[in-house]
Parts: sequence; C-alpha cells; structure tokens
Amino acid sequence: MYDTIASHLELLPALQRAETVYDRGTAQHSARVGKISALVGEVLGLPSADLGVLTWVAVLHDVGKLTVSERILQKQRGRFSSDEWSELRRHTLAGEALVLALGPRLWPMAAAVRSHHERWDGSGYPDGLAGEHIPQLARIVAVADAYDLLTHEQPYRHQSLVHDAAVEVVASGAGTKFEPRVVEAFVRLDQRGLLAPITHEMQHRPQAVSALSAARRVSGTTRRRRSRRRAAVPDGVPVVPLAPFGPPTILPPVLPPA
Repeated sequence: MYDTIASHLELLPALQRAETVYDRGTAQHSARVGKISALVGEVLGLPSADLGVLTWVAVLHDVGKLTVSERILQKQRGRFSSDEWSELRRHTLAGEALVLALGPRLWPMAAAVRSHHERWDGSGYPDGLAGEHIPQLARIVAVADAYDLLTHEQPYRHQSLVHDAAVEVVASGAGTKFEPRVVEAFVRLDQRGLLAPITHEMQHRPQAVSALSAARRVSGTTRRRRSRRRAAVPDGVPVVPLAPFGPPTILPPVLPPA
C-alpha cells in the first residue's frame, strides 16, 4: 500500500535529528515505539514497504512536540492546566504539518502521525475518528505508544508500571482505546518474550555520533547556535543512530531496494 512513497523518505532523518536535539526523552521514547510498532506490524503480516513506512511513522509520531514549550514537556509537578493540555494536544496537528512540509506524497504518513491519539471507539483526538476510519499505521502506533508510556516515568506522572501490568492495561483497552486485532498481535509478542527486553536494549545501545556533533561540522558560522543547543543535549547522551536513507536504523532496513 505504501510502496509508492518509499522513494520519498530521504528527508525524514532531518526531522528525527531535530527531535533528538530538542527533547532527548521524546526521541528515546519514539525509538522504542518504532521498534515495538515494527514488531507488531510483522505479526500482522504487513508488506515490507508498509513496515518501513510504519517504522518512520512511529519514530516521528511525536515530532510535533517540536512546537510545544519545553516548560510543558519537562513539567515535573502537578497536572497539566487546560491551556497546557490544549498546547500539548496540538502536537498531532503540528506533526502532520511537519511531515507534509517535506512533500505532498508523504500524506499517508502525515495522516497517521496526526491520528496516533485517536481511539477505536471514537473518543480520541484530534478528529474523533473511530474504527477503521483511523489510519491503520496510527492504530498500531497507538498501542506501542501506550505501552511505552506506561512502562516509563513521565514528567507529569512519576510512577511507571512493571511490564506485566502495562501489558494488562493495554490488553484491557481492546475494543475501546485500541483495535482488537492490533492488541492481539501485541499480546502475542509478549507471549514470545519479545517486548520486555526492548527497554533494556534501547537504554544500553552503543553510543552513536550525536546529531549535534554532526551539525557542528556543517558550518563554522553556526557554532554559537550549536553550542547553545549542546547545553540541552550534553555529549555522552545516547542518540539513536541515523541513516541517510531508508527506515530509521533502530531496525534492519525493510524497504525494498530502489
């Protein structure tokens, strides 16, 4: 279904780099969601081209948070105010716009990024889509996203769940929050023992060259700007390795050769 846009993915690493620079936590979360989503897609039998696009949708699902205030993203105490929630929820629309800005042929990806907070029963946002009106890739990312958020502390919710409890919460959302068939595939992954090791693996990856280090070599005229950004992402922070073309390198390449 998505093979026609496979040749238009070469600009997506720029968004991945920007996300890594702006908010390390979001980038690490997105990398884990990318890996889980691709595994779920494999269980569901998605074609290889669709798996490649799914991986990118998952890795960039929160890229719209580039437009959200750092104060909100790093909030440590208390619940979000209504204004803060409104700004945070707009990341779905901003993410769609950022992907579309790279080319109109990426609209299927942009639609999935926009819809990853929709719910199977129609109670999600931003459009209140329900059932199969939600893009298929967004339905998959929604499950992976929920699981990873449950198993990791959030700035606004410090207590996380252990793996088994998080799987139970996701499973309980089948038919309401999530598509039942996607949840079934997710549970099958857990039964095979493929979910629990992902967090440990992603936290102990060999360190890659950071996007900031690469950026500092681009132009001597922007060194001051790079050094200011460096304060937000110190050297030594593991960054998901980036590939110049194809799907993110958190997974083996799954797109067909050009």
